[in-house]
Amino acid sequence: MQQTHFGLFGLILVSIISLLATWMDALSMQLSQALPWAEVHSISHLAMAVVCVCFVKLAKNGATLRTSCPKMMVFRSITALCALGFYYQALQTVSLTEFVTLNSLMPLLAGVLSTVMFQDKLSKWGWVAIFLGSGSVIFGYLVWDHELDIGLFFTLVGVVFSVITMQAARYIQLRENATISLVFYPALCTAIVPFVIAPEPLVAIQGSILPIFVVYIVLLISVRLLTTHTLRSLPVAGFGLFLNLQFVWAILIDTFYFEQTPSPYEFLIVLALILSVSLYIFKNKPPQVVLHGKTGSAATRA
Repeated sequence: MQQTHFGLFGLILVSIISLLATWMDALSMQLSQALPWAEVHSISHLAMAVVCVCFVKLAKNGATLRTSCPKMMVFRSITALCALGFYYQALQTVSLTEFVTLNSLMPLLAGVLSTVMFQDKLSKWGWVAIFLGSGSVIFGYLVWDHELDIGLFFTLVGVVFSVITMQAARYIQLRENATISLVFYPALCTAIVPFVIAPEPLVAIQGSILPIFVVYIVLLISVRLLTTHTLRSLPVAGFGLFLNLQFVWAILIDTFYFEQTPSPYEFLIVLALILSVSLYIFKNKPPQVVLHGKTGSAATRA
């Protein structure tokens, strides 16, 4: 019997992931203006698949590409591809702050889905933290100062697919040690499918775009591997709550990288996000997940 638990190390990892993911989105915005979405995804995910194969070949800890949940793995691969497609279309028209604003709905959607369909359950303080974090961003930023346009709609659809993808990953992780395979198969799917179905021809990657593309690929691989590892011990709702820290990073990146001036109420949102994360850490009692055997069922309790 193996037991995993929610710990400080997982929280630190998610905080790091949120920073890396924000920079990844910022670079994706630049790439979306210069390259077709299929070219960016096919090349970057082909590199990710190659890295996964290298990990398996070089690892001495029994890492493998095999899975005992093939149907769920296919489902995860398809939803991951859908999320990436909608995200990339959205980043052509929305700002980085707008993008991470709608992504703040992730813990709320994940909490509902976890409660209805999966074993993860939140305490009352967990729900308070999530509503404080998601609500402060959505109502303090989006509703106050924005209208829903096609870019924000694409982002919202991408968020839904992203939550489903992470729930599928957690479902598999609770039944097997599948960190590498969880990255490899979606990467393989995304490397092949966009290249086959996309109408846009490949374009030459200019010299100024190439270093941005390389850094994007490194960040993409790092975020995917860290995310699948973290989901072994952290419920998707808690993971999404810490990803809301992207709003903080986005403001800093918009200010210093894109030279945009933040609004005063954005600083209030930052304070609310910090409070929501603090509540989740100190007040929420996350479930302990017990795995029976190698691929048995998972039991959780609040």
